[in-house]
Order: sequence, then C-alpha cells, then structure tokens
Amino acid sequence: MGVVAESLLLSWRDVFSLAGLLVLLTGAGVALLVARRPWLFWPLLLVVNTVGNGPPLGGYVVLDEILTGFIVAGAGLRIAVTGASRRRDVRVGAHRAVYLLLIGYLICQSAIGVIENDDLRLIRWVLFFGTLAVAGTIVYRRSDDFPFPPLRQAALILVWSSVVYYVAYLTQGVIGAALLGPYGRFLTQDYIWSGSAYAVLPTLIATPAAVYLIGDRSRGVRFLAWLALGLMMLVAFYYDSRLSWVFLFVLLGISWRRVRLYRLAMAGVMGGLAFVAFRFAIDGRLPFGQRPMATVSTVSFAEENRSDAGRLLHLQAAAEAALADARTLVVGTGFYSHRFVLVPYVKELLRYRLPPQDFVIPGTRDDTAPEVSIIRTQGAAALLID
Repeated sequence: MGVVAESLLLSWRDVFSLAGLLVLLTGAGVALLVARRPWLFWPLLLVVNTVGNGPPLGGYVVLDEILTGFIVAGAGLRIAVTGASRRRDVRVGAHRAVYLLLIGYLICQSAIGVIENDDLRLIRWVLFFGTLAVAGTIVYRRSDDFPFPPLRQAALILVWSSVVYYVAYLTQGVIGAALLGPYGRFLTQDYIWSGSAYAVLPTLIATPAAVYLIGDRSRGVRFLAWLALGLMMLVAFYYDSRLSWVFLFVLLGISWRRVRLYRLAMAGVMGGLAFVAFRFAIDGRLPFGQRPMATVSTVSFAEENRSDAGRLLHLQAAAEAALADARTLVVGTGFYSHRFVLVPYVKELLRYRLPPQDFVIPGTRDDTAPEVSIIRTQGAAALLID
C-alpha cells in the first residue's frame, strides 16, 4: 500500500475550500430532494453507499458518510415539516435492541479512538454511527413515510450502481498500471481509490441483488445481472481480493436453489474467463500489464504464493496484542488505536519473518525502519485491536 503524505490528508480548512463547499452544496441539495420526495430516501441510500466506497476526499473515503448524513438530515427535515403522521406502534424487537446496542458500542469505541489518537478528525466515526442510529429510528418508526422500494427495483438500483462503480474501479487501475507500471493498480490506492478490501464491500450487497435478477423475465436485466457478477470476479482477480471471493462463494453457495446448478456452472465459466483475462494482462499481452510474477505480491497458481506474508504477519501481531491484554481482547482499545498498539509486535515479528525484498512492491514503506511509529494494516487485524 502506498504511503499518503500528511499534506495530502483531509484537514479542517478543506471543508471551507471550493471543493469542500461544492460537496456541502451537493449534500444540501440531496437533503432537500429527500425532504420533498421521501420515496427517494432508500434509492439514494443504496446508490450513495455503493458508489461512495471508492473515491477518497483528501485521503479519506468519506463521500458515502457525508451524503448518508445529508440523506438522513433530509428525512429529519421532512418529519419536522410535516409533523406527526402515521406512526407504527410496533413492539421493540430483539433485532432492533441488538442493533442499537451495537451502534452504542461503536459510538463509544469511536469516541475512545478520538481520545487515544488525539485526532479530532476521527470524530467522523462518532457522527457516522450516530447517523446510523437516527436512520434506524426513522426507518423503524416512520417506514410509511419512507417506503422501501419493491425488491426488483432495489436490486436493479444496486446492480446498476455496482456496474458503474466496478467499471470505474477497473478503469482507474488500468490507467494506473499504464502510467506507473505493473504495480500501478495497487499504488493508486489511497490516492485515487480506496484499498482493495474496502473497495469491494459493495460486492456484499451487489451479489444477492444480481442473484435475484438472474431469473428475471427481461433478457436485458438478466444480462445486466451476469455482467455485474463478471465484473466482481474480474475485480477479485485483478486486485488480488480474497474478500471478494469469500463474498462471492458464500453468497452464491447459499443461493444455489435460486441460482440453479447450470447457472452456477456458468458463473464458474465466467470466473475462469476473468482469470484468463487477468493472466493475459499480467503476461503483457494487453497494454496495461507486464510480467511481474517474480516481483509483485499477487496471485499465482503456478508458483509458490508468498503474497500473504505481510497480511499474516500483521494478523499474528494483532492476535498477540489482543491476547496480551484482556481489555483489548474483549472490549477493544478504540478506533484506529491499532496503528500504535501493533508497532512493537509487528517490528518484533519482522525480525524473524521478514519476507524477501523482491516481494516488496516499490513505493511502499519498510515497516522495519526505526522512524516508523504507526502501522497501517488490514481490516481483520484492526478488528482484533480496535
């Protein structure tokens, strides 16, 4: 992963810059749109939280959070203006109680993270989870005012959004590889697009939506569903995303009755074609790749795969840190505190398990350097600590 300079990160003055004011004006427009047309509440949420996962603003992937906040604000404005309307007197279910407990825990951990990191910018997570708490209450109490669209319409929104999103994701990777060399698709992460683990989260909701539309009566809709699945597979290969394959295999596996065996076989063929396209790109037969198999951390079924060396080392460091302190294991130490907690554990493990230097992507940081005081890791390791 590339290193983002402090000067490139979002700061408070960016909020009042031209770009910041443009984002705020766009958000205000979205809020007014929801207030005037409440039926757009759910469609806008689905689109924003699909396409907003990729492009960062000043080094932070906050576009989805900002626009979600404005959508919820628009719903609140609608309620404030129209007053009390049809309110469902529904008994609080166990699922809602669990949801509120989870949101409360996440807000507390976010607040602790602000204190532990001495960074007010992390208050974004307090605001975001607070927004989700308000959104949950609005949906629960005022679902008649903000109806969820029919399943087919919701699935179409998700599939179309995911197709646009993944085409853009692949395009920026191809351009990055053309400009920066075979590692370009990884080096653009944090600058142009979010990291591959975060960027593929739309697969979690786009896959069920595509499965739902596979048997649609419209040939165009069926084609769109298969296109979405094919793009998600291609992204999984191109960006070496294990999380994508977990989502795809699990979701397709539990949907086998709806998908049917011949469709699963077709999905397997599509996955094979995506892999062939990926290997052609790596072998240099397409204009955006060379053969970096001996130097870049990537998937190879023909050679020994050491691409997980760094990931597994960080995961082991996180496990050791969690087991060393019961509070860390059970409660956590606050959002983003893993950046400091993991440092001694990672450095100690690197003394014994340092991977060969020919597997370190040029442009990335050497975590063994004495001046390194912050460790950036993957979500699984951070989850154990935070």
